[in-house]
Amino acid sequence: MKKLLLGLSLIYLVSVPLYVSAEEEVTIESLQKENEDLKQQIIELENKLTKLLNNDNKVKDSDSYSFGDFVDMGDGVLVAVTGVELGGRVIDDDIVTDNVITLTLTIDNGSSEKLKFTPRDYSLYDSDRNQAQVDGFSFEILEIDAGMKGDLTTIYGSKESFPYTIVINDNNIVIEESNLN
Repeated sequence: MKKLLLGLSLIYLVSVPLYVSAEEEVTIESLQKENEDLKQQIIELENKLTKLLNNDNKVKDSDSYSFGDFVDMGDGVLVAVTGVELGGRVIDDDIVTDNVITLTLTIDNGSSEKLKFTPRDYSLYDSDRNQAQVDGFSFEILEIDAGMKGDLTTIYGSKESFPYTIVINDNNIVIEESNLN
């Protein structure tokens, strides 16, 4: 009986360290990955905080914004309407051209990855809540490197005029006639 207990004890003592060390490796790897993810989040938050402290961008905490206000799209990406002009040349014959508006958005990519931004990432509505149509010939895909800014200029045709509303991620940016460049 003593031999059996001694044998089981030895098996237990030998197997416990193997089991624990294998578990520690998995835990260490997962902790290292989590640590890297947290470091990346810290960098993104520090970039965002620096911009806010330097007053580079006016970011609001609401769902209704005005011309020039930056909308936080998450992941360190900020968007603002920085240019509005009446007129422009609509080439696409299928676009309603009662009112033509040229809109410029500034996109601040505070994330750690390259970003693609297009007119499909937001919607523009006129005063009667009709969705304005993008002139296909002015449609562009803007690629912005991490930590950089870019401007996206697009021409729209709409039935009605001001005020226009841009909807981005359930946030509204209202553009008044007084915002014209």
